[in-house]
Amino acid sequence: PAQGAPSAGQQFVVLRSTDAGKHWQNISANIAPGYVCQVTVNPANQNDIYVVGTATGGQSSGVLYHSTDGGQTWTTITPTLSIPSPQTIPVWDVQQITIEGSHLFGIQYAQTLVPQQGLPKGLPQPRETTLPRLVTSVDSGHTWTYIDTSLASTSLGVRGYAVDPADITTIYALLGPAFGPVQPRMGAPTGSGVVSTINSALYKTTDGG
Repeated sequence: PAQGAPSAGQQFVVLRSTDAGKHWQNISANIAPGYVCQVTVNPANQNDIYVVGTATGGQSSGVLYHSTDGGQTWTTITPTLSIPSPQTIPVWDVQQITIEGSHLFGIQYAQTLVPQQGLPKGLPQPRETTLPRLVTSVDSGHTWTYIDTSLASTSLGVRGYAVDPADITTIYALLGPAFGPVQPRMGAPTGSGVVSTINSALYKTTDGG
C-alpha cells in the first residue's frame, strides 16, 4: 500500500522477543489490533502490556487491550473519556500511549473551547476547534481525563510529551497550533509566497498538570 498504509483486510500483529531479537513470538493472536496499533510496556514490569487497536466495525474509535502475563492472555477494555460539560464527548482514540507507574498517558483529539484572537475587549467569544489534548488514566485505562486544562487558553494542542519516570507529576508538553491552512507571515507582501513558521512552545508542570 502507498506510504505504508494498510489495505483492506490487513492488520498489525504484536511480536515479542526475549532474546534480544533472535526469536519472536506473536502475542496478539487472541486480539485484533486492526489497522492501528500502538504498544506500551510497563518499565517496572515487562509482563504488563497495553495495546491500542481499532474497534471492530469502526474506523474512528479505538479499543484498549491489557495483558498482565506478557501477552499470553488479554483483557479487552472499552475506555471512556470524562470531560467537563458542555463540551462534546469525543470517541476514545488515544495516540502516543505510555505508562509510568500506575498511570497511563496519551494524546486524544477533542473539540476544545479556545478564546478568539483579536476581538475587542469585553467580547470574549470562545470557539470550538479540534486540538490534540493530553489525557491520563489511573484505573488501568477504563476512564481517561484531561490533564492539560490550564493550557487550553493558549489555543495550542499537544504535539508530544514526556513524563519523568522518577516523578510522574513532572510532565513536559510540546504545544503547537491546530491543523489548518498555513497563513501568510505578518507583514509579508501579498503573493510573496512567504508563509509563517509554525509556532511551538515547551511547557513543564511539576504538579501533575
